[in-house]
Formats: sequence, C-alpha cells, structure tokens
Amino acid sequence: MTSGHGFSRKYGQVFLKDINIARLEVRALDPKPGETVIEIGPGPGILTSLLLETGAKVIAIEPDHRFYDRLMLSFRDRVASGSLILRKEDFLETNQETVDGIIGNIPYMISSEILFRLPQFQFSRCVLMVQKEFADRMVALPGSKNYSRLSVTSKLRFNVKHVRTVPSTCFDPQPDVDSAIVYLTKRTDMDQDEVTRAEELIRKLFSGRRKMIRGILPGCPEKFAERRADSLSPEEIMELYRLADI
Repeated sequence: MTSGHGFSRKYGQVFLKDINIARLEVRALDPKPGETVIEIGPGPGILTSLLLETGAKVIAIEPDHRFYDRLMLSFRDRVASGSLILRKEDFLETNQETVDGIIGNIPYMISSEILFRLPQFQFSRCVLMVQKEFADRMVALPGSKNYSRLSVTSKLRFNVKHVRTVPSTCFDPQPDVDSAIVYLTKRTDMDQDEVTRAEELIRKLFSGRRKMIRGILPGCPEKFAERRADSLSPEEIMELYRLADI
C-alpha cells in the first residue's frame, strides 16, 4: 500500500505534516548560523526548510530518488548557494561526518540501526522522531516494564531525554501508534570500545531478564548472583562485565 507521497507503509515510513511539531524539533536541536547539520531522510522537506531558515548548513541524506529529485527542484537555489547539500544515499551506508547536529524523523522499522549508527559520527547533539514505544524503552529505568536491552545500550551510548509525545494524527498516512521526539548527546564518560565489547553480555542477560544472574552467567561475582538483569543499571552491568572478566 502506498500513500500519495509514493512510499510504502510496510517500511514504517510516515511523514510529519504538523509544521508546529517540526518547529519544535528544530528548536530542540537549536542549530546556530554557520553550524552544519545532517538531516536523515528529509522526504518532502518539512524540516529542511526550517533548518535552512536558522542559517545552518544542511546535509540532507535521502535514499529515495523520488524525494531526492523533488528536493533538488524545490531547493535548487539553496543547493546552488551551497547552504544545502543533498545526498542520494542511505544514512546507514554514508561515510561518517563531523557535524554540529543530527536530526531526522526516522522510519520505525530501522530505528535501532540508525540509533546505533550515530556513534560513528562526531556531533554535539541529535534530535530524532521515533515510535513512542521505542522512545519509552530508550528512557526506561531499571525495574520498569519497559526496561530492556535497548534501554541499557541507549543509556551507555547517549544521554537521552524524552522531549514530547507526538500523536499519530500529526502524520500522513496516520500510523496506528504515536511517536516521540528524543534528544541525544554522546556520553563522554564511558569507554565506548568497552561498551561494544560488553554488548554480547547485555544481549545474554536480557535473553533471560527475569532470571537471577547466577543462572545466566555461571561463576558470576557474588554481589550480582541474586540480582536480575532488569534490576541492574547500565553502570552496574558494565561493572559486572569488568568483574566477570568476559
């Protein structure tokens, strides 16, 4: 099934139609004149025009040739001036960049892949629109029903803030779920190479999240033996990783 925009609903792709929500996203990112911002999947360009109004230089990464061609036509003067760079490519495959900000209303189906591609870029702040359930898991606290592997890996990689929930009526076509805006900055107090090495342990722990750690990790340190994975903070999981000498 396709919308009037010419995209398939099965990929979880919906387009924001509420200009006030788009303005809120741009305000959350707060790009300054002269800064460089990557926009992930601009689609029809609702964020693109607002970003350009701030005086920032925009690198818009759009894999769909239909939207790429429309954007080239709509923003031809901006492209000619160099304030907008349009790239017809997939964000998951694009070369890493050093920029001031990253923003995007990203497809639901590849939110995880995009989120964990971000650490390969150097940036100071990022604003993403994701499915509300995904955002709820990103910000969930230990012991809560939404606390998961995604919660731990998100919190180890980023400082995550839930900006606001966005109702499904703000999108075309209207999805069955609400969305949410999240604000991210990179964590600089965590060894990210060590976090990468710990990811297999995190996966293992949350495959049996309600089991005691001793039942998941034989020979685990005594201080964690009677704990359950979903009760451990991200920092405690990293401590467990170090003590278990995995």
